Amino acid sequence: PPATSPFDVPPVTTADPDKPDYIIQVRSVDSCPDGYHSFGAGKNMCATAAKYLGIKYLSSLKGDDDPGEPIVCFVSNIDSEGHPNKLAYESIAQINSAHYSFAGWICRSDAIDGV
Repeated sequence: PPATSPFDVPPVTTADPDKPDYIIQVRSVDSCPDGYHSFGAGKNMCATAAKYLGIKYLSSLKGDDDPGEPIVCFVSNIDSEGHPNKLAYESIAQINSAHYSFAGWICRSDAIDGV
């Protein structure tokens, strides 16, 4: 069934049906939890993850605006619990190195890639 909100995601079809394909890490944590990994550009993965999570994706924001930081897929403007679209500004997924205090990395399940 289609998602009805960013928090009502469709059932998972990965190797591990008990684990979501993608999650949003809590803000200001530049890593992914066990069983998940970060990713950058490649095969439209960030756009796919954003769609899965019900978040707008803007490819025009792709870049390395904070050299030295990892370039990853992340979502901006998330609340303190990692929920998108709960603050005054819209949450937007993008690939960039400029992921600051109100951003959370989008993490991909290791089960998808057989990691």
